[in-house]
Amino acid sequence: MISVIIACAGSGKRMKVEKNKILLEVQGKSILQYTCEKFTSCEKIDEIILVVAKIIHNKLYKVVVGGSERQYSINNALQAVDVKSEIVLIHDAARPMIKVETINKLIKEVEKSSCAIVGVRVKDTIKIADENKVVSKTPNRDYLWSIQTPQGFKLDIIKTAYQRAQQEGFLGTDDASLVERLNIAVKVVEGEYTNLKVTTPEDLKIIESLLNDEVHNV
Repeated sequence: MISVIIACAGSGKRMKVEKNKILLEVQGKSILQYTCEKFTSCEKIDEIILVVAKIIHNKLYKVVVGGSERQYSINNALQAVDVKSEIVLIHDAARPMIKVETINKLIKEVEKSSCAIVGVRVKDTIKIADENKVVSKTPNRDYLWSIQTPQGFKLDIIKTAYQRAQQEGFLGTDDASLVERLNIAVKVVEGEYTNLKVTTPEDLKIIESLLNDEVHNV
């Protein structure tokens, strides 16, 4: 059994809107609806858990109220995952362009390697600068990935990683960072550059264009 946690308890601060950004509509449907449809279209997914602010309700899904930080929200959701699940995927609701093929590819890798995340190769040259904005290093771009969601894990591993982080007061930048602290290997599954996260009004314009293309090509 495979479960997916969709994090959608964020606010619209950077979007400069008064409501949750995932409730914004494109072509008559909310961003959240587009995102959920990708996972309901994936035959391998058995259970969907939405981590929501108290204003969102959906009878077709398990609903878990989020915490003050994304990490606390996901931890709440992990407690609601069906005990029969072997794999859990964690995805940001604000990424409606995820492809079902990528979800399936991620699941296949998790089945084989236990932990895997979706990412794309970095196109730009990356510089590491000190507090004075002086460049100290230029890492090899061949080894750099821009990490997205979903991220997938065997359920026992990600629950242990979250428990350890809570005990030690560690707040990570993503779910995989909690697993990495346990010295467990995490594989990267190559995704698409179109799997953007809606964060700013500029992002929404790009997503609107991509969703319009997707709707018209169905």
